[in-house]
Amino acid sequence: MISRVMIAVFEWLPSLMIGMISLLWHLIALWTGQLTTPAVWATDALLVAITTSGLTTLTVFTRLAKGTIQVQHLSPHSFVVMGLVTVSFVLSAMMFGQVASGQVSHMPLTPPLASLGFASVSSLYFEILLAVAQHRTENSTN
Repeated sequence: MISRVMIAVFEWLPSLMIGMISLLWHLIALWTGQLTTPAVWATDALLVAITTSGLTTLTVFTRLAKGTIQVQHLSPHSFVVMGLVTVSFVLSAMMFGQVASGQVSHMPLTPPLASLGFASVSSLYFEILLAVAQHRTENSTN
């Protein structure tokens, strides 16, 4: 069971790392004295939230379609968390669209960082719930 949780963490980590590359660039730019605006940080924080929650959402549907997880082995609060991860993905994408299209020129950094934090925590929690459901599925077939 613990190995399943570790696999879930290592499946979640790349989605977070993909987006963190752009935030790393901002840190390097900050250290070298180049100024970056909060709107640029906001866009990249939203990109991380989108990749984290979006890849988790994609993983769920892929596992359900392949049959590695059966719906009856998901707990009721798994569906709530799945809904929250999906809502996080949609809201982050909507905020990203507003910033990227120029509709919001000076977005404060607080909403994107809150979205990033929520997407990261909820998607990790959901990956662990999926690992538990997969463990239950494998034990029921054996």
